[in-house]
Amino acid sequence: RRNTFNLEKNVLYNLRRLNKTGNDWHEQVRDIEIDDIQEQNNMIYNKEQRGAFGLLCGGGVKVLTGLAGTGKTAVVRGLVTYWEQYRQEKYGSVTLLASTGMAAKVMSEKVGREAATIHKELKIIPIEDDDLDEFGMFGAAIDAGLIIIDESSMIDLRIFSILLSRIKNETTVIFVGDDGQLPPVGIGQPFSDIMKISDVQHVHLQKI
Repeated sequence: RRNTFNLEKNVLYNLRRLNKTGNDWHEQVRDIEIDDIQEQNNMIYNKEQRGAFGLLCGGGVKVLTGLAGTGKTAVVRGLVTYWEQYRQEKYGSVTLLASTGMAAKVMSEKVGREAATIHKELKIIPIEDDDLDEFGMFGAAIDAGLIIIDESSMIDLRIFSILLSRIKNETTVIFVGDDGQLPPVGIGQPFSDIMKISDVQHVHLQKI
């Protein structure tokens, strides 16, 4: 369908825009800084989990995956703490989003920061009429330097397209999920698709 084609085109355009401008800044994540975050969060990260902090070396669209029990949430909590301490002043604040109300609630509790649903953040009102799929494309941009989206496998193409179009240049965007989880109810499987793009930095946690 033409509509699906337009949404895919929009996703690719915004993905390229975010990855291109995301390369405009680069800062190393140092081991000593991760040690500091470990201490603050009362955590010990394994080598694989420490590697995930590399997602914060620059902007652009990134993916963090792993099966249940590999410590995705603990890593997300670490990434948020790290960003607030070493990046926020220069690059902007953190916004946490999730695909469902339940996922947002769990994310808030486990990360210790307020998380919202994507629909709420983007002020999307569900519309059944297919002709109005462009609805919500032109709202305000999300004012954040780091955006982390949980339960990303459940986001359909339309919501994914609107979300990317509302993210400012140079922002660090991390889609978190488990490729074995439920696919979206709506059209497309954008989370699975972006994992196949070589420009998208992908950290996969395997160690339980």
